[in-house]
Amino acid sequence: MTDKLPISVCILCKNEEDRLRACLEVLEPFKEVLVMDTGSADSSVGLAQSYEYVTLIEESWQGFALSRRSLFNKATQPWIFWLDADEVLSGELIAELKRLMVKDLKNEAYEINRMVFFEDQWIKHGLWFPDWNVRLFKQGCWDMPEREVHESLEITGQIDRLQGLIYHYTYRDWADQRQRSIKYATLWAKQKKKEGKESSLGKAVVRSSWAFMRSYFLKKGCLDGYLGFKIAIAVSKEVYLKHSLLFQMRKSEGGASH
Repeated sequence: MTDKLPISVCILCKNEEDRLRACLEVLEPFKEVLVMDTGSADSSVGLAQSYEYVTLIEESWQGFALSRRSLFNKATQPWIFWLDADEVLSGELIAELKRLMVKDLKNEAYEINRMVFFEDQWIKHGLWFPDWNVRLFKQGCWDMPEREVHESLEITGQIDRLQGLIYHYTYRDWADQRQRSIKYATLWAKQKKKEGKESSLGKAVVRSSWAFMRSYFLKKGCLDGYLGFKIAIAVSKEVYLKHSLLFQMRKSEGGASH
């Protein structure tokens, strides 16, 4: 295939053997597919190497922002696509990218919507959907500030949106969701503490209650049935954990407000 898309797809990977194949097998239309493995103990490395259009990079983990920045800096194509190993590009999105890349583009970046598949169900409401993120961007117009978690791009220039979806297979099960929720809440609290932010148990209760209301009622998570209710509870618990951990961290150094 000679008319491949002038895009570097950049994927961070660690222990993703159960999800990586679905991610990689649709990426042949792209000129460059970079997989950076940060220390997998499973068969992820061999799986990535089995695709002739994939370039494998092995590096030590530096944290979300620094590792991703290192990966993006290795891209050689005019455009970069940020993709995670638990995500799959929809056929509609790939077709849209093919139409897009033959145009004279005025935008420097594009947001793309993700839809989560969890417990054998597509999640179409609540705080999990829609989930717009900048994922396609030009070389030379981006930066990624160092953060503990929820790393994001800063784009210089215009940003538009694409219509095709990224399918997001984010959690393997509820145990995985709880484990990652604790991990991300801890990283969030560390980041906010570093920024000098404070919280309290009262704020934790108020914010978590509001998160449930937004997820289940305002964002219509109730339309996803009982799973929508369970997700709203999980979102609420993570928000409570974030603020209670920040409160405990600040209190331990004598800086919490009561």
